[in-house]
Amino acid sequence: MSGHSSDKHVLLVEDDDILRNHLRRVLEVEGYQVQDTSNGRTAQNKIATESFDVIVADIRIPEVNGIELLHFTKKIRGSPLF
Repeated sequence: MSGHSSDKHVLLVEDDDILRNHLRRVLEVEGYQVQDTSNGRTAQNKIATESFDVIVADIRIPEVNGIELLHFTKKIRGSPLF
């Protein structure tokens, strides 16, 4: 483990199962707690009810795309992301 704290929570949003599973393993090896989903609607539900330090999302995902997810996150958190 490279020293990342295990209390860092990541939401991973990727519709490609192979890539999502690979990224999840890499992040977990680095010590992150990872939740993942394959679509934007489920990601929105998670963002609305849980706290994440980082959200890693593909742009082209089903139901709600990555840009819409970015705007949703900004709106729900009430703070700028950049």
